Amino acid sequence: MTDASSTKPVGALTRMLRDPNPLLIKELRTVLRTPLFIRFLYLATGVVALATLTLGASIASTAMVPADVGRVVFQLFFTLALAVIVVIGPAYAATTLTSEHEGRTYESLILTGMDPWRIVRGKFIACMGGMSLVLISFAPVVGIAFLFGGVSPVAVFFGFCALFLVMGPAVASGIAISSRRRRTRIAILIAVISAGGIGLPLFSILWAIGDGLKSRWSLTMEGPFWFTEALANRFFELDTFLLLVVIPIYLAVMLVWFMLASAVAGVRPTAEDRSGPFKLWSAVAIVGYALLSFALPWLASSSGDIGEFTTVLGMFSLPVATFFALLFANEPPLPPRQYQIDRASFPLWRVPFTLFGPGAAGTTRFAFVAIVTAVFASSACLIAARHLCSSGVHTRYDVAIGVLAIGHASVGVFTLTFAEWLRLVTRHAIAARIVAVAVMLVAYIAPVLLSLLADENAFNDLDEHVPVLFKLSPAFPDVIAVQLLDGRHGWLHRAPEVAIVVVVFGGLSLFFWLLIELRVRKVTRLVAARREERQRRARESMPPSFARSSGAADGEPEPSTPATAGNSDVGNAEERRPTPPKRDDDTGPLISTDLK
Repeated sequence: MTDASSTKPVGALTRMLRDPNPLLIKELRTVLRTPLFIRFLYLATGVVALATLTLGASIASTAMVPADVGRVVFQLFFTLALAVIVVIGPAYAATTLTSEHEGRTYESLILTGMDPWRIVRGKFIACMGGMSLVLISFAPVVGIAFLFGGVSPVAVFFGFCALFLVMGPAVASGIAISSRRRRTRIAILIAVISAGGIGLPLFSILWAIGDGLKSRWSLTMEGPFWFTEALANRFFELDTFLLLVVIPIYLAVMLVWFMLASAVAGVRPTAEDRSGPFKLWSAVAIVGYALLSFALPWLASSSGDIGEFTTVLGMFSLPVATFFALLFANEPPLPPRQYQIDRASFPLWRVPFTLFGPGAAGTTRFAFVAIVTAVFASSACLIAARHLCSSGVHTRYDVAIGVLAIGHASVGVFTLTFAEWLRLVTRHAIAARIVAVAVMLVAYIAPVLLSLLADENAFNDLDEHVPVLFKLSPAFPDVIAVQLLDGRHGWLHRAPEVAIVVVVFGGLSLFFWLLIELRVRKVTRLVAARREERQRRARESMPPSFARSSGAADGEPEPSTPATAGNSDVGNAEERRPTPPKRDDDTGPLISTDLK
Protein backbone atom coordinates (compact mmCIF):
# COMPACT_ATOMS: atom_id res chain seq x y z
CA MET A 1 0.00 0.00 0.00
CA THR A 2 1.46 3.35 -0.97
CA ASP A 3 2.04 5.90 1.76
CA ALA A 4 -0.20 8.93 1.28
CA SER A 5 2.45 11.33 2.54
CA SER A 6 4.92 10.11 -0.05
CA THR A 7 2.45 10.58 -2.90
CA LYS A 8 1.32 14.05 -1.84
CA PRO A 9 4.29 15.96 -3.35
CA VAL A 10 4.03 13.88 -6.51
CA GLY A 11 0.33 14.67 -6.74
CA ALA A 12 0.96 18.37 -6.24
CA LEU A 13 3.59 18.34 -8.99
CA THR A 14 1.24 16.44 -11.30
CA ARG A 15 -1.57 18.94 -10.68
CA MET A 16 0.81 21.83 -11.33
CA LEU A 17 1.88 20.31 -14.65
CA ARG A 18 -1.68 19.52 -15.69
CA ASP A 19 -3.06 22.87 -14.56
CA PRO A 20 -0.24 25.41 -14.88
CA ASN A 21 -0.57 28.91 -13.56
CA PRO A 22 -2.83 30.76 -16.01
CA LEU A 23 -1.08 34.05 -15.33
CA LEU A 24 2.25 32.45 -16.24
CA ILE A 25 0.90 31.27 -19.59
CA LYS A 26 -0.75 34.63 -20.27
CA GLU A 27 2.36 36.66 -19.46
CA LEU A 28 4.69 34.42 -21.46
CA ARG A 29 2.43 34.56 -24.49
CA THR A 30 2.22 38.33 -24.17
CA VAL A 31 6.00 38.67 -23.93
CA LEU A 32 6.79 36.36 -26.83
CA ARG A 33 4.19 38.01 -29.07
CA THR A 34 5.18 41.59 -28.27
CA PRO A 35 7.38 43.18 -30.97
CA LEU A 36 8.76 45.65 -28.44
CA PHE A 37 10.33 42.87 -26.38
CA ILE A 38 11.90 41.30 -29.46
CA ARG A 39 13.37 44.66 -30.44
CA PHE A 40 14.71 45.10 -26.93
CA LEU A 41 16.48 41.73 -27.16
CA TYR A 42 18.50 42.51 -30.25
CA LEU A 43 19.06 46.16 -29.36
CA ALA A 44 20.34 45.33 -25.86
CA THR A 45 22.52 42.55 -27.25
CA GLY A 46 23.90 44.90 -29.89
CA VAL A 47 24.69 47.61 -27.34
CA VAL A 48 26.45 45.18 -25.01
CA ALA A 49 28.40 43.63 -27.88
CA LEU A 50 29.40 47.03 -29.28
CA ALA A 51 30.55 48.29 -25.89
CA THR A 52 32.50 45.12 -25.20
CA LEU A 53 34.20 45.19 -28.62
CA THR A 54 35.03 48.88 -28.44
CA LEU A 55 36.53 48.83 -24.96
CA GLY A 56 38.19 45.48 -25.58
CA ALA A 57 39.84 46.78 -28.75
CA SER A 58 41.10 49.88 -26.95
CA ILE A 59 42.60 47.74 -24.19
CA ALA A 60 44.11 45.28 -26.67
CA SER A 61 45.90 48.13 -28.45
CA THR A 62 48.02 48.68 -25.34
CA ALA A 63 51.04 46.65 -24.26
CA MET A 64 48.93 44.45 -21.98
CA VAL A 65 49.40 40.69 -22.12
CA PRO A 66 46.63 38.97 -24.17
CA ALA A 67 45.58 36.83 -21.20
CA ASP A 68 45.11 39.95 -19.11
CA VAL A 69 43.11 41.51 -21.94
CA GLY A 70 40.82 38.46 -21.93
CA ARG A 71 40.24 38.82 -18.20
CA VAL A 72 39.44 42.52 -18.58
CA VAL A 73 36.99 41.83 -21.41
CA PHE A 74 35.44 39.08 -19.29
CA GLN A 75 34.92 41.49 -16.38
CA LEU A 76 33.63 44.17 -18.72
CA PHE A 77 31.03 41.93 -20.32
CA PHE A 78 29.63 40.59 -17.04
CA THR A 79 29.61 44.06 -15.50
CA LEU A 80 27.50 45.37 -18.39
CA ALA A 81 25.21 42.35 -18.17
CA LEU A 82 24.88 42.87 -14.41
CA ALA A 83 23.95 46.52 -14.96
CA VAL A 84 21.24 45.50 -17.42
CA ILE A 85 19.84 42.94 -14.96
CA VAL A 86 19.90 45.32 -11.99
CA VAL A 87 18.27 48.22 -13.84
CA ILE A 88 16.03 46.61 -16.46
CA GLY A 89 14.89 43.67 -14.31
CA PRO A 90 13.07 45.71 -11.62
CA ALA A 91 11.77 48.20 -14.19
CA TYR A 92 10.35 45.40 -16.34
CA ALA A 93 8.77 43.63 -13.35
CA ALA A 94 7.35 46.91 -12.03
CA THR A 95 4.89 46.95 -14.94
CA THR A 96 3.29 43.59 -14.17
CA LEU A 97 0.52 44.65 -11.76
CA THR A 98 0.35 48.34 -12.64
CA SER A 99 -0.55 47.37 -16.20
CA GLU A 100 -3.50 45.44 -14.78
CA HIS A 101 -4.66 48.60 -12.99
CA GLU A 102 -4.25 50.82 -16.04
CA GLY A 103 -5.88 48.24 -18.31
CA ARG A 104 -8.81 47.98 -15.86
CA THR A 105 -8.31 44.22 -15.55
CA TYR A 106 -7.06 44.17 -11.96
CA GLU A 107 -10.53 43.70 -10.46
CA SER A 108 -11.21 40.86 -12.89
CA LEU A 109 -7.92 39.28 -11.88
CA ILE A 110 -8.86 39.42 -8.20
CA LEU A 111 -12.35 38.09 -8.90
CA THR A 112 -10.96 34.98 -10.58
CA GLY A 113 -10.60 33.51 -7.09
CA MET A 114 -6.90 32.80 -7.45
CA ASP A 115 -4.87 32.96 -4.27
CA PRO A 116 -2.66 36.09 -4.02
CA TRP A 117 0.40 33.85 -3.78
CA ARG A 118 -0.54 32.22 -7.08
CA ILE A 119 -1.00 35.60 -8.75
CA VAL A 120 2.36 36.89 -7.53
CA ARG A 121 4.12 33.63 -8.28
CA GLY A 122 2.81 33.59 -11.85
CA LYS A 123 3.98 37.17 -12.45
CA PHE A 124 7.39 36.43 -10.93
CA ILE A 125 8.07 33.29 -12.97
CA ALA A 126 6.95 35.02 -16.16
CA CYS A 127 9.30 37.96 -15.54
CA MET A 128 12.14 35.59 -14.73
CA GLY A 129 11.48 33.81 -18.02
CA GLY A 130 11.58 37.05 -19.98
CA MET A 131 14.81 38.25 -18.33
CA SER A 132 16.35 34.80 -18.85
CA LEU A 133 15.86 35.27 -22.58
CA VAL A 134 17.82 38.50 -22.29
CA LEU A 135 20.75 36.70 -20.64
CA ILE A 136 20.63 33.92 -23.22
CA SER A 137 20.82 36.51 -26.00
CA PHE A 138 23.89 38.01 -24.29
CA ALA A 139 25.71 34.67 -24.11
CA PRO A 140 27.47 34.76 -27.52
CA VAL A 141 29.09 38.12 -26.71
CA VAL A 142 31.27 36.58 -23.99
CA GLY A 143 33.05 34.62 -26.70
CA ILE A 144 35.09 37.76 -27.38
CA ALA A 145 37.01 37.10 -24.17
CA PHE A 146 38.06 33.65 -25.41
CA LEU A 147 39.81 35.25 -28.38
CA PHE A 148 42.43 36.65 -25.99
CA GLY A 149 42.59 33.76 -23.51
CA GLY A 150 43.01 33.89 -19.76
CA VAL A 151 39.40 32.85 -19.14
CA SER A 152 38.07 29.34 -18.58
CA PRO A 153 34.60 28.07 -19.56
CA VAL A 154 33.99 27.17 -15.91
CA ALA A 155 34.44 30.83 -14.93
CA VAL A 156 31.94 31.83 -17.61
CA PHE A 157 29.46 29.28 -16.24
CA PHE A 158 29.76 30.64 -12.71
CA GLY A 159 29.43 34.18 -14.05
CA PHE A 160 26.08 33.40 -15.63
CA CYS A 161 25.00 31.57 -12.46
CA ALA A 162 25.73 34.75 -10.52
CA LEU A 163 23.66 36.80 -12.96
CA PHE A 164 20.71 34.43 -12.58
CA LEU A 165 21.12 34.62 -8.80
CA VAL A 166 20.99 38.43 -8.86
CA MET A 167 18.06 38.39 -11.26
CA GLY A 168 15.73 36.80 -8.68
CA PRO A 169 15.81 39.60 -6.06
CA ALA A 170 15.86 42.25 -8.80
CA VAL A 171 12.68 40.95 -10.43
CA ALA A 172 10.98 40.28 -7.09
CA SER A 173 11.65 43.85 -5.94
CA GLY A 174 9.99 45.18 -9.09
CA ILE A 175 6.90 43.05 -8.46
CA ALA A 176 6.75 44.26 -4.85
CA ILE A 177 6.82 47.87 -6.07
CA SER A 178 4.22 47.13 -8.72
CA SER A 179 1.80 45.70 -6.15
CA ARG A 180 1.76 48.97 -4.19
CA ARG A 181 1.58 51.46 -7.05
CA ARG A 182 -1.15 52.08 -9.60
CA ARG A 183 0.79 54.02 -12.24
CA THR A 184 3.35 52.30 -14.42
CA ARG A 185 5.58 55.35 -14.83
CA ILE A 186 5.82 55.92 -11.09
CA ALA A 187 6.52 52.25 -10.44
CA ILE A 188 9.29 52.17 -13.05
CA LEU A 189 10.85 55.34 -11.67
CA ILE A 190 10.87 53.99 -8.12
CA ALA A 191 12.28 50.66 -9.30
CA VAL A 192 15.14 52.27 -11.25
CA ILE A 193 16.06 54.68 -8.44
CA SER A 194 15.98 51.95 -5.78
CA ALA A 195 17.97 49.58 -7.98
CA GLY A 196 20.66 52.20 -8.54
CA GLY A 197 20.77 53.13 -4.86
CA ILE A 198 21.19 49.52 -3.78
CA GLY A 199 23.19 48.16 -6.71
CA LEU A 200 26.08 50.63 -6.60
CA PRO A 201 26.96 50.05 -2.89
CA LEU A 202 26.70 46.28 -3.32
CA PHE A 203 28.89 46.52 -6.42
CA SER A 204 31.54 48.41 -4.44
CA ILE A 205 31.36 45.99 -1.49
CA LEU A 206 31.77 43.02 -3.81
CA TRP A 207 34.85 44.57 -5.42
CA ALA A 208 36.34 45.41 -2.01
CA ILE A 209 35.89 41.83 -0.79
CA GLY A 210 37.71 40.60 -3.88
CA ASP A 211 40.64 42.93 -3.23
CA GLY A 212 40.84 41.69 0.36
CA LEU A 213 40.86 38.01 -0.62
CA LYS A 214 43.08 38.32 -3.69
CA SER A 215 46.37 37.64 -1.92
CA ARG A 216 44.89 35.13 0.53
CA TRP A 217 43.36 32.97 -2.21
CA SER A 218 46.06 33.67 -4.85
CA LEU A 219 43.66 35.20 -7.37
CA THR A 220 44.79 36.83 -10.62
CA MET A 221 41.44 38.24 -11.74
CA GLU A 222 40.40 41.72 -10.66
CA GLY A 223 36.96 43.25 -10.80
CA PRO A 224 33.50 42.58 -9.42
CA PHE A 225 33.39 39.06 -10.88
CA TRP A 226 36.63 37.93 -9.22
CA PHE A 227 34.73 35.13 -7.50
CA THR A 228 34.36 33.19 -10.76
CA GLU A 229 38.08 32.35 -10.67
CA ALA A 230 37.84 31.36 -7.01
CA LEU A 231 34.89 29.07 -7.71
CA ALA A 232 36.64 27.54 -10.68
CA ASN A 233 39.90 26.84 -8.80
CA ARG A 234 38.87 26.11 -5.19
CA PHE A 235 35.16 25.33 -5.23
CA PHE A 236 35.34 22.60 -2.58
CA GLU A 237 37.33 24.62 -0.04
CA LEU A 238 35.28 25.29 3.08
CA ASP A 239 35.74 29.05 3.13
CA THR A 240 35.09 29.40 -0.61
CA PHE A 241 32.02 27.18 -0.57
CA LEU A 242 30.59 28.95 2.46
CA LEU A 243 31.31 32.53 1.35
CA LEU A 244 30.58 32.21 -2.38
CA VAL A 245 27.92 29.48 -2.55
CA VAL A 246 25.97 28.99 0.68
CA ILE A 247 25.66 32.61 1.80
CA PRO A 248 24.78 34.10 -1.63
CA ILE A 249 22.13 31.44 -2.29
CA TYR A 250 20.65 31.93 1.17
CA LEU A 251 20.56 35.73 0.81
CA ALA A 252 19.05 35.54 -2.68
CA VAL A 253 16.33 33.10 -1.61
CA MET A 254 15.43 35.13 1.48
CA LEU A 255 15.33 38.38 -0.50
CA VAL A 256 13.08 36.85 -3.15
CA TRP A 257 10.80 35.43 -0.47
CA PHE A 258 10.62 38.75 1.35
CA MET A 259 9.84 40.75 -1.79
CA LEU A 260 7.17 38.28 -2.90
CA ALA A 261 5.64 38.34 0.60
CA SER A 262 5.52 42.13 0.30
CA ALA A 263 3.82 41.77 -3.09
CA VAL A 264 1.26 39.37 -1.62
CA ALA A 265 0.54 41.85 1.16
CA GLY A 266 -0.03 44.50 -1.50
CA VAL A 267 -2.40 42.28 -3.49
CA ARG A 268 -4.46 41.18 -0.51
CA PRO A 269 -7.29 43.50 0.52
CA THR A 270 -7.08 45.35 3.81
CA ALA A 271 -9.76 43.10 5.30
CA GLU A 272 -7.36 40.12 5.21
CA ASP A 273 -4.25 39.26 7.18
CA ARG A 274 -1.27 40.99 5.57
CA SER A 275 1.35 40.35 8.26
CA GLY A 276 1.14 36.55 8.14
CA PRO A 277 3.59 36.06 5.22
CA PHE A 278 6.14 38.32 6.94
CA LYS A 279 5.88 36.40 10.20
CA LEU A 280 6.60 33.09 8.52
CA TRP A 281 9.49 34.68 6.65
CA SER A 282 10.85 36.16 9.89
CA ALA A 283 10.83 32.79 11.64
CA VAL A 284 12.94 31.25 8.89
CA ALA A 285 15.15 34.35 8.65
CA ILE A 286 15.96 34.22 12.37
CA VAL A 287 17.07 30.60 12.08
CA GLY A 288 19.21 31.43 9.05
CA TYR A 289 20.71 34.44 10.80
CA ALA A 290 21.70 32.29 13.76
CA LEU A 291 23.26 29.67 11.49
CA LEU A 292 25.19 32.34 9.62
CA SER A 293 26.43 33.71 12.94
CA PHE A 294 27.74 30.26 13.74
CA ALA A 295 29.29 29.66 10.30
CA LEU A 296 30.98 33.00 9.61
CA PRO A 297 33.58 32.76 12.44
CA TRP A 298 35.01 29.71 10.71
CA LEU A 299 36.18 32.01 7.90
CA ALA A 300 38.45 33.81 10.37
CA SER A 301 39.50 30.69 12.25
CA SER A 302 42.88 30.55 10.49
CA SER A 303 43.82 34.04 11.65
CA GLY A 304 44.32 35.37 15.14
CA ASP A 305 41.58 38.00 15.06
CA ILE A 306 38.60 35.68 15.51
CA GLY A 307 37.72 37.34 18.81
CA GLU A 308 37.51 40.77 17.20
CA PHE A 309 35.70 39.30 14.20
CA THR A 310 32.93 37.73 16.30
CA THR A 311 32.50 40.91 18.34
CA VAL A 312 32.15 42.99 15.19
CA LEU A 313 29.55 40.53 13.93
CA GLY A 314 27.74 40.97 17.23
CA MET A 315 27.40 44.68 16.50
CA PHE A 316 25.25 43.84 13.48
CA SER A 317 22.49 42.60 15.79
CA LEU A 318 21.28 46.19 16.25
CA PRO A 319 20.46 46.72 12.54
CA VAL A 320 18.74 43.33 12.52
CA ALA A 321 16.64 44.25 15.57
CA THR A 322 15.79 47.63 14.06
CA PHE A 323 14.76 45.97 10.81
CA PHE A 324 12.29 43.65 12.55
CA ALA A 325 10.98 46.56 14.63
CA LEU A 326 10.24 48.72 11.59
CA LEU A 327 8.93 45.79 9.56
CA PHE A 328 6.09 45.02 11.97
CA ALA A 329 5.23 48.63 12.87
CA ASN A 330 2.40 48.54 10.34
CA GLU A 331 -0.63 47.00 12.02
CA PRO A 332 -4.07 48.49 12.72
CA PRO A 333 -5.47 48.16 16.24
CA LEU A 334 -7.71 45.15 15.54
CA PRO A 335 -7.21 42.03 13.43
CA PRO A 336 -9.34 41.58 10.31
CA ARG A 337 -12.98 40.72 10.92
CA GLN A 338 -12.73 37.47 9.03
CA TYR A 339 -9.87 36.39 11.29
CA GLN A 340 -11.97 37.16 14.36
CA ILE A 341 -14.82 35.05 12.99
CA ASP A 342 -12.56 32.12 12.04
CA ARG A 343 -10.75 32.21 15.37
CA ALA A 344 -13.72 30.56 17.11
CA SER A 345 -13.24 27.43 14.97
CA PHE A 346 -9.46 27.14 15.30
CA PRO A 347 -8.12 23.74 16.48
CA LEU A 348 -6.60 23.53 19.93
CA TRP A 349 -3.00 23.50 18.69
CA ARG A 350 -3.56 26.83 16.93
CA VAL A 351 -5.18 28.64 19.85
CA PRO A 352 -1.88 29.64 21.57
CA PHE A 353 -0.66 31.19 18.31
CA THR A 354 -3.59 33.64 18.34
CA LEU A 355 -1.59 35.63 20.90
CA PHE A 356 0.76 36.49 18.02
CA GLY A 357 -1.92 36.91 15.36
CA PRO A 358 -2.71 39.97 13.26
CA GLY A 359 -3.52 43.28 14.87
CA ALA A 360 -1.37 45.72 16.80
CA ALA A 361 -1.26 43.76 20.06
CA GLY A 362 -0.55 40.33 18.57
CA THR A 363 1.99 41.59 16.05
CA THR A 364 3.83 43.57 18.74
CA ARG A 365 4.14 40.40 20.82
CA PHE A 366 5.43 38.48 17.82
CA ALA A 367 7.94 41.19 16.91
CA PHE A 368 9.16 41.33 20.51
CA VAL A 369 9.83 37.57 20.47
CA ALA A 370 11.47 37.87 17.04
CA ILE A 371 13.83 40.66 18.13
CA VAL A 372 14.88 39.01 21.38
CA THR A 373 15.31 35.60 19.74
CA ALA A 374 17.32 36.95 16.80
CA VAL A 375 19.68 38.99 18.98
CA PHE A 376 20.37 36.40 21.67
CA ALA A 377 20.41 33.39 19.34
CA SER A 378 22.99 35.00 17.05
CA SER A 379 25.08 36.09 20.06
CA ALA A 380 25.04 32.57 21.50
CA CYS A 381 26.06 31.13 18.12
CA LEU A 382 28.94 33.60 17.84
CA ILE A 383 30.21 32.67 21.30
CA ALA A 384 29.88 28.93 20.61
CA ALA A 385 31.65 29.19 17.25
CA ARG A 386 34.55 31.14 18.73
CA HIS A 387 35.01 28.62 21.54
CA LEU A 388 35.08 25.79 19.01
CA CYS A 389 37.36 27.55 16.51
CA SER A 390 40.06 28.84 18.84
CA SER A 391 41.53 28.25 22.25
CA GLY A 392 42.57 30.75 24.85
CA VAL A 393 40.89 33.26 27.10
CA HIS A 394 37.45 34.24 25.85
CA THR A 395 36.18 36.19 28.85
CA ARG A 396 36.36 39.71 27.48
CA TYR A 397 34.96 38.66 24.09
CA ASP A 398 32.07 36.81 25.72
CA VAL A 399 31.32 39.80 27.94
CA ALA A 400 31.50 42.16 24.94
CA ILE A 401 29.00 40.08 22.93
CA GLY A 402 26.74 39.75 25.97
CA VAL A 403 26.76 43.53 26.52
CA LEU A 404 25.93 44.07 22.86
CA ALA A 405 23.06 41.57 22.95
CA ILE A 406 21.45 43.05 26.06
CA GLY A 407 21.78 46.64 24.88
CA HIS A 408 20.70 46.01 21.29
CA ALA A 409 17.66 43.97 22.33
CA SER A 410 16.50 46.79 24.62
CA VAL A 411 16.96 49.43 21.91
CA GLY A 412 15.24 47.24 19.31
CA VAL A 413 12.19 46.63 21.50
CA PHE A 414 11.92 50.36 22.20
CA THR A 415 12.01 51.10 18.47
CA LEU A 416 9.27 48.52 17.93
CA THR A 417 6.86 49.77 20.59
CA PHE A 418 7.46 53.45 19.84
CA ALA A 419 6.97 52.99 16.09
CA GLU A 420 3.82 50.90 16.54
CA TRP A 421 2.38 53.44 18.98
CA LEU A 422 3.04 56.17 16.42
CA ARG A 423 1.35 53.99 13.81
CA LEU A 424 -1.79 53.79 15.94
CA VAL A 425 -1.78 57.52 16.65
CA THR A 426 -0.98 58.81 13.16
CA ARG A 427 -2.64 55.94 11.26
CA HIS A 428 0.21 56.15 8.73
CA ALA A 429 2.91 53.48 8.71
CA ILE A 430 5.52 55.33 6.65
CA ALA A 431 5.25 58.48 8.76
CA ALA A 432 5.51 56.42 11.95
CA ARG A 433 8.66 54.68 10.74
CA ILE A 434 10.30 57.91 9.62
CA VAL A 435 9.61 59.58 12.94
CA ALA A 436 10.84 56.53 14.85
CA VAL A 437 14.12 56.50 12.90
CA ALA A 438 14.52 60.24 13.43
CA VAL A 439 13.99 59.84 17.18
CA MET A 440 16.60 57.08 17.31
CA LEU A 441 19.10 59.27 15.47
CA VAL A 442 18.44 62.04 17.98
CA ALA A 443 18.94 59.53 20.80
CA TYR A 444 22.38 58.74 19.35
CA ILE A 445 23.48 62.30 18.67
CA ALA A 446 21.90 64.33 21.48
CA PRO A 447 23.92 62.80 24.38
CA VAL A 448 27.15 63.50 22.51
CA LEU A 449 26.25 67.12 21.80
CA LEU A 450 24.97 67.76 25.32
CA SER A 451 28.10 66.22 26.82
CA LEU A 452 30.29 68.45 24.64
CA LEU A 453 28.26 71.51 25.55
CA ALA A 454 28.67 70.74 29.24
CA ASP A 455 32.39 69.99 28.88
CA GLU A 456 34.33 70.35 25.65
CA ASN A 457 36.90 67.81 26.92
CA ALA A 458 34.26 65.24 27.90
CA PHE A 459 35.49 62.62 25.42
CA ASN A 460 39.23 63.21 25.73
CA ASP A 461 39.63 60.58 28.45
CA LEU A 462 36.94 58.11 27.47
CA ASP A 463 38.95 55.15 28.80
CA GLU A 464 38.77 56.41 32.36
CA HIS A 465 35.69 58.60 32.42
CA VAL A 466 32.49 58.27 30.39
CA PRO A 467 30.11 61.27 30.48
CA VAL A 468 26.93 60.55 32.38
CA LEU A 469 24.72 61.73 29.53
CA PHE A 470 26.53 59.50 27.04
CA LYS A 471 25.58 56.46 29.13
CA LEU A 472 21.99 57.15 28.10
CA SER A 473 22.89 56.78 24.42
CA PRO A 474 22.06 53.58 22.48
CA ALA A 475 25.72 53.61 21.40
CA PHE A 476 26.99 53.04 24.96
CA PRO A 477 26.95 49.19 24.66
CA ASP A 478 29.09 49.45 21.52
CA VAL A 479 31.57 51.68 23.36
CA ILE A 480 31.89 49.12 26.15
CA ALA A 481 32.43 46.35 23.57
CA VAL A 482 35.13 48.34 21.76
CA GLN A 483 36.96 49.03 25.02
CA LEU A 484 36.82 45.34 25.87
CA LEU A 485 38.31 44.54 22.47
CA ASP A 486 41.23 46.82 23.27
CA GLY A 487 42.07 44.54 26.19
CA ARG A 488 41.29 46.94 29.00
CA HIS A 489 40.43 44.51 31.75
CA GLY A 490 39.26 47.39 33.91
CA TRP A 491 36.28 47.63 31.61
CA LEU A 492 35.08 44.21 32.76
CA HIS A 493 33.94 45.89 35.96
CA ARG A 494 32.14 48.57 33.94
CA ALA A 495 30.23 46.09 31.79
CA PRO A 496 27.27 46.04 34.26
CA GLU A 497 26.75 49.71 33.43
CA VAL A 498 24.88 48.54 30.35
CA ALA A 499 21.99 48.17 32.80
CA ILE A 500 21.49 51.93 32.40
CA VAL A 501 20.58 51.44 28.74
CA VAL A 502 18.36 48.50 29.65
CA VAL A 503 16.51 50.47 32.34
CA VAL A 504 16.01 53.57 30.17
CA PHE A 505 14.98 51.93 26.89
CA GLY A 506 13.36 48.93 28.55
CA GLY A 507 11.25 51.22 30.71
CA LEU A 508 10.22 53.29 27.70
CA SER A 509 9.37 50.08 25.85
CA LEU A 510 7.05 48.95 28.65
CA PHE A 511 5.43 52.39 28.71
CA PHE A 512 4.66 52.46 24.98
CA TRP A 513 3.65 48.80 25.04
CA LEU A 514 1.10 49.64 27.74
CA LEU A 515 -0.19 52.50 25.58
CA ILE A 516 -0.58 50.09 22.66
CA GLU A 517 -2.56 47.59 24.74
CA LEU A 518 -4.79 50.32 26.18
CA ARG A 519 -5.49 51.77 22.74
CA VAL A 520 -6.35 48.34 21.36
CA ARG A 521 -8.80 47.77 24.22
CA LYS A 522 -10.34 51.19 23.63
CA VAL A 523 -10.80 50.55 19.92
CA THR A 524 -12.25 47.11 20.70
CA ARG A 525 -14.88 48.67 22.96
CA LEU A 526 -15.69 51.38 20.42
CA VAL A 527 -16.09 48.87 17.61
CA ALA A 528 -18.29 46.63 19.77
CA ALA A 529 -20.44 49.61 20.75
CA ARG A 530 -20.78 50.77 17.17
CA ARG A 531 -21.65 47.28 15.99
CA GLU A 532 -24.30 47.00 18.69
CA GLU A 533 -25.68 50.38 17.67
CA ARG A 534 -25.90 49.29 14.06
CA GLN A 535 -27.70 46.13 15.08
CA ARG A 536 -30.15 48.15 17.15
CA ARG A 537 -30.86 50.48 14.25
CA ALA A 538 -31.30 47.50 11.96
CA ARG A 539 -33.83 45.95 14.35
CA GLU A 540 -35.72 49.23 14.63
CA SER A 541 -35.90 49.55 10.85
CA MET A 542 -37.38 46.05 10.45
CA PRO A 543 -41.06 45.57 9.55
CA PRO A 544 -43.19 44.58 12.53
CA SER A 545 -43.67 41.01 11.33
CA PHE A 546 -39.91 40.48 10.91
CA ALA A 547 -39.23 42.14 14.25
CA ARG A 548 -41.77 39.81 15.93
CA SER A 549 -40.15 36.75 14.37
CA SER A 550 -36.65 37.86 15.31
CA GLY A 551 -37.79 38.83 18.78
CA ALA A 552 -39.44 35.45 19.28
CA ALA A 553 -36.27 33.78 18.13
CA ASP A 554 -34.35 35.76 20.73
CA GLY A 555 -36.76 34.72 23.47
CA GLU A 556 -38.64 38.04 23.61
CA PRO A 557 -42.46 37.95 24.00
CA GLU A 558 -44.28 38.66 20.79
CA PRO A 559 -46.08 42.02 21.06
CA SER A 560 -49.78 42.03 20.40
CA THR A 561 -50.82 44.41 17.63
CA PRO A 562 -54.42 45.05 16.76
CA ALA A 563 -55.53 44.04 13.30
CA THR A 564 -56.47 46.92 11.09
CA ALA A 565 -59.28 46.38 8.64
CA GLY A 566 -58.53 47.45 5.14
CA ASN A 567 -54.75 47.17 5.61
CA SER A 568 -54.62 43.40 5.72
CA ASP A 569 -53.45 43.14 2.12
CA VAL A 570 -50.70 45.66 2.78
CA GLY A 571 -49.72 43.86 5.95
CA ASN A 572 -49.66 40.51 4.18
CA ALA A 573 -47.54 41.98 1.42
CA GLU A 574 -45.10 43.33 3.95
CA GLU A 575 -45.00 39.95 5.63
CA ARG A 576 -44.28 38.32 2.29
CA ARG A 577 -41.47 40.82 1.52
CA PRO A 578 -39.68 41.55 4.79
CA THR A 579 -36.58 43.71 4.70
CA PRO A 580 -33.64 41.57 5.85
CA PRO A 581 -31.50 43.04 8.58
CA LYS A 582 -27.83 43.87 8.07
CA ARG A 583 -25.43 41.06 8.88
CA ASP A 584 -23.67 41.10 12.18
CA ASP A 585 -20.31 40.64 10.54
CA ASP A 586 -20.98 43.28 7.88
CA THR A 587 -18.84 46.00 9.40
CA GLY A 588 -17.30 47.17 6.15
CA PRO A 589 -14.28 49.39 6.59
CA LEU A 590 -15.07 49.89 10.27
CA ILE A 591 -12.79 47.13 11.45
CA SER A 592 -9.85 48.01 9.22
CA THR A 593 -10.03 51.72 10.09
CA ASP A 594 -8.30 53.04 13.19
CA LEU A 595 -10.56 54.83 15.63
CA LYS A 596 -9.44 57.65 17.82
